[in-house]
Amino acid sequence: MRRIHFFGFVLILSVLVLAGCSGSNKGEPSEAPNGGTSKPDDSNASGTKPAPKTIPDSLLTDGALYLGAPFEKSLQYEVKGLPAGPASGSQEIEVVEVTDTKAVISAKWTGGLVALGSQKFEITPNGVTQVETEGQKMTPPVLYLPAKIGIGTNWSNDTKIEQLQTLENVTLTSKSKVVREETVKTPAGDFTCFVVQETGKMKATDLDVNSEATYWIAKGVGLVKAKISQKGKGPAGAISVTLEINPIKPEG
Repeated sequence: MRRIHFFGFVLILSVLVLAGCSGSNKGEPSEAPNGGTSKPDDSNASGTKPAPKTIPDSLLTDGALYLGAPFEKSLQYEVKGLPAGPASGSQEIEVVEVTDTKAVISAKWTGGLVALGSQKFEITPNGVTQVETEGQKMTPPVLYLPAKIGIGTNWSNDTKIEQLQTLENVTLTSKSKVVREETVKTPAGDFTCFVVQETGKMKATDLDVNSEATYWIAKGVGLVKAKISQKGKGPAGAISVTLEINPIKPEG
């Protein structure tokens, strides 16, 4: 497994769950004795682990690179604004399938961020799409990052999820735009980033939430930092959440 960092709908959906829109802990990884999360043993019969799958150059578009491909650089994050208080962790990624036209990626949050859940993505020559969250299909898949990215690039999404823990018939719409490029200085180092601004709306039974977010993404790294705010109402009442995500050190 490698570690990488995703943003957009992944974090926005996760904020909703952590804000109390769902009372279920379904899908959370179990706690390992050392305080981390337990992992299945993927060794083969000889006791050695298979070599990681390599994504072909034909799929390494701007979208894949700004997602973090080829997934060789890692960061650990501190997230402020969570209901339970600040927490730190990263994302663990596995390239589960590779062909000449598609790479399928499975990702899950680890450490103190396990409650942010798991996701599945597909990388194609047309860009990066998110196809599942918490094991539930997104119909149609979300365009996460287009194949070509530059200042002024914009994209939008309109998708549905039949069931997200206790929420039913979830609809999500969003508009994203790359607004500038800038150098970000962090405890984990300096990064040249595109800055993406996103507005979104989520609706379901007893749920109506608007979101605004700014993400800083770097080529070959993925997410560097983010600010996300959500306001609206949910099954438990009013929702008002602001998250700040910052790198604290490189992993490894």
